[in-house]
Amino acid sequence: MVDELTAQVELLALQQVARIVRSTQDLTVAAQLIAEATAGGRPTRDVYVYVYDVAAEELVLTGATESPAAREVGILRVPYG
Repeated sequence: MVDELTAQVELLALQQVARIVRSTQDLTVAAQLIAEATAGGRPTRDVYVYVYDVAAEELVLTGATESPAAREVGILRVPYG
């Protein structure tokens, strides 16, 4: 069972994601901020946000926390399916 502290941290992250979604229409900015919010300030947690490119049928890395993959944001594409 999830302990109370973990539940509070997850709720705060979810509230932060909701604020991000309401505050910007720039998908790249939102994805980056969501990755950072999801990491919750924990430097040992890597978070990656992918967005589906309908035309190319690929997932595109659109946001990432500081990690080796961070330099691949906007470049890394993964076939979907």
